Amino acid sequence: MNLIIVAFQLFSIFNPSFSYTFDEHELYYSFPFVVPLVLLLFFLFTVVNYQTKIKKADKQIELEILKIIEKHQSSILNEPFASRLKQLFAEKQYLDKKAYEQKLVALRETLSMELKVLQNKSLY
Repeated sequence: MNLIIVAFQLFSIFNPSFSYTFDEHELYYSFPFVVPLVLLLFFLFTVVNYQTKIKKADKQIELEILKIIEKHQSSILNEPFASRLKQLFAEKQYLDKKAYEQKLVALRETLSMELKVLQNKSLY
């Protein structure tokens, strides 16, 4: 605690316009108010940073999926799958997270079943 007081006193020496000095009692009285405020700011920063990282990762995944779709445009399954996936991406903003996830999983299951059927046909 004393280091903070010394830091403010040094700051007032180097900056003459900062003439107000703090004493230990003012610092001790303000401490119960400052600590929760600093913790709240830290918590908010952490939450915002986490949400930003999630959105960046989500966009990156969508871009990679679209790149893979464009790379395999000549595939038999790609055209119906690509159109359904692009439609799902467009609907994403209107769906809640759980519904979007369910539709994405259903689309994945449909594609995997179609791939199995196509592989079985190519074996015979």
